[in-house]
Amino acid sequence: MSSLPILTILEAANFSPTAIAKLKAYFSVHYHLLPSTEALFVRLSHYIDSNILDEAVNLRWIVSPTTGLDHIDTEYLKQRGIRLVSLRDCRDDIIAIKSTGEFTLLAILALIRNIPSIQKNILGDKKLCRDQYIGRELQHMSVGIIGVGRIGSMLFDFLSPLSKRISFYDTDLSAYNRLPILGRQNSLEDLLSSSDIICICASYTRGQPPILGHHEFSLIKPSAFLVNTARAELVEKISLIENIRNGKLSGFAADVFWDESRSLAYDSDLIDLYKSHYNIFLTPHVAGCTHDAMRNTEAIIVDKFLHLYSS
Repeated sequence: MSSLPILTILEAANFSPTAIAKLKAYFSVHYHLLPSTEALFVRLSHYIDSNILDEAVNLRWIVSPTTGLDHIDTEYLKQRGIRLVSLRDCRDDIIAIKSTGEFTLLAILALIRNIPSIQKNILGDKKLCRDQYIGRELQHMSVGIIGVGRIGSMLFDFLSPLSKRISFYDTDLSAYNRLPILGRQNSLEDLLSSSDIICICASYTRGQPPILGHHEFSLIKPSAFLVNTARAELVEKISLIENIRNGKLSGFAADVFWDESRSLAYDSDLIDLYKSHYNIFLTPHVAGCTHDAMRNTEAIIVDKFLHLYSS
């Protein structure tokens, strides 16, 4: 029997073989949580709380190759004295990973060119209705980015050759350091009232109030487009649904859903709207999910964990 400490990878599908090989030099690697598990690697398919962890009496570490942590009960970890390692601890190392920024640009283009509606037409009556799906060009539209950390600033760079009217807002003033002064908005309200396209790239902490609620939606320009590749909880659901139904929003794209780590399902209200005539683009939290990004982030988080573990 191996004398190495036990490490469990809870979601091992497509996990980097190179990263696993590196871990096996220090741990006996398993793929089911055991009472003797000392370190646990997780992704996003489980809500990590006492229901999962109570029997893991030897657990000392949880490692998540994600920047968002709303799939983990961090208060429970504090109570147990379990140390959490995530990509938030590796910010300088993940600057070059562009998958979420690329996907957000894709979602913008899909909405303003009516791609969701076109796809539904293909699967429906299959008639070629070119004039029914006339779209817009980014160069004639204003884009507002809420949150200009790694993803938001990356999106700014992607958009810069395509639109000359890009503005941004962040409550963290230090985030502005890498962006031009010209695009800065003094308030979220100013950004909302001046943007044809609004992109949510802000970070989220479990329990914080939405940044877009009834008041904020009242400020949004008529026929604006809204893209959220951050966290669903940043948007108040009732107000969002209302503004899709009443036509205030010309399109909505979401790669994230409310309480998704518990339900692991698309939001039923958004699905109902998608099945209707609304211009809605829905994806299952895949913005950061590419072979390249996952391989690189797993290598980065394994190196970070082994450094912390050995020290």
